[in-house]
Amino acid sequence: MTLNAWVVLGETGISSMTMWAAITGAVEGCNRRLGRFDIPYDSADFSRCYKFWKQCELTEDDLNKVKEVFPFWKPFIENWGTLVNLYEAKDHDTLYKYLHELQDEIE
Repeated sequence: MTLNAWVVLGETGISSMTMWAAITGAVEGCNRRLGRFDIPYDSADFSRCYKFWKQCELTEDDLNKVKEVFPFWKPFIENWGTLVNLYEAKDHDTLYKYLHELQDEIE
């Protein structure tokens, strides 16, 4: 699926749309503090990010773009493999706890 198709047809949420905005450059020139940009807080949030990553076949460069544009995403991108493994294992309790550990790193 293309990035443009996903934004219309995909399962979106604020965190996955944040990824999309960073990768497509949709945030260039705007005040990021005024926008609705955020991280995944639970398994449901991460599931939309995961589906975006899978369906659009995002690359490591794409993920790195997210943390460049939104530095608060750094711990999530740097631990993307672990998050994916937990999600694919359907270990939602551990995924939830891990997301909150990563969240603590940015606060």
